Parts: sequence; C-alpha cells; structure tokens
Amino acid sequence: MVLELVVTASADSQQVDASRNERVIAGAALIEADKRHEEYVRLYEQGRKAEAQGKITTLADELTDRNVLLKDVQLAKKIEALRMEEEEMTEAELDQASRADYLKKSKLRAYHAQKGQRGKYLLQEGDEGYDVERLQEALLARQLYQGPVDGRFGTALVEAVKAFQRQDSLTVDGVAGPRTMKALQLY
Repeated sequence: MVLELVVTASADSQQVDASRNERVIAGAALIEADKRHEEYVRLYEQGRKAEAQGKITTLADELTDRNVLLKDVQLAKKIEALRMEEEEMTEAELDQASRADYLKKSKLRAYHAQKGQRGKYLLQEGDEGYDVERLQEALLARQLYQGPVDGRFGTALVEAVKAFQRQDSLTVDGVAGPRTMKALQLY
C-alpha cells in the first residue's frame, strides 16, 4: 500500500496560524514536559536538589510562555504541578521518611502521566474512573457533593469542585488540578 502525502506551504501567516492544531501542540508539550519532569525528579533523588529545582522552575517558565497563546487547561495544570513540585522537594528534606514518600508519589504521578493518565493531578468534566470516584468521595465527605459516587465527572461534580475551591481560597475553575487535589489530600 502506497499513501500519497500532499504538503501545502504558505507564506500567509493567517493561513499558517489557522492550520495549527493547538490541542496537538499542547499534547506534545505535555509529553515533553512529563519526560523532563521525570528526569528532574531523578536529579533530586541523586542528591542534586538545587539543580533539580532550578530545572523545574525553568520548565514551568517555558510552559507558561508557551501557554500564553495556547491557553490549554492541561498545560496550565502541569505548570501548577511543577510549581508544587518545587515546594514538595523542599518539604521532603525534613527527614528520610518524607523524602521516601515524596519520591514514591512523584514517581507514581510521572509513571501515570507518561501513560497519558493525568488523573493523579488533573481531573475535569468528562473524565471517568477510580480517581474521579475518590474525588467524589472526598467532596461527599465534606458535604459539597450530593450526587452518586459513580466515577463520572459531570456538572454536579464541577459545581462541587468549584464550591470547594471557593471555600479553600483556590482558583475557582471547576477543574481538580494539583492544588485542589492536594487540599483534598488526594495528590
């Protein structure tokens, strides 16, 4: 089987901009960020905390610049996760148990992210599964969610997440990102 590939080039910047698939661009940026993030956690594990934190800061800054045009929710939450990672590295230095716990959780999140499963730090409307059930249970326990615990992120859960975010002085967007998940002790 032979497939014909046709490529059209244009010097028209409007046509070029219109042809860009921003979801694909954001997805590629996430994949690259996940790989680099995992690499920086390994630097921390090797005892190179300052270098790891510096590289995470640089990565978060690069993604922030890129997301100015893309305005992608997943990319924004990845940036949030990277900012939290810096804080967690510092907190992990308290004792050996904290360090081991941090490394275990961070590696688990990286493993899932590399498989495209970002539910450990990002849940939003339309998502389904066990991580959504855990979110529903946490909000049910706080009497903010009244719906079924069925693992489906619907409008009732969006409203419950927003109520929690308002209550906890977080960014109110209805997306359970890293800060929301951490405040619910699910991160």
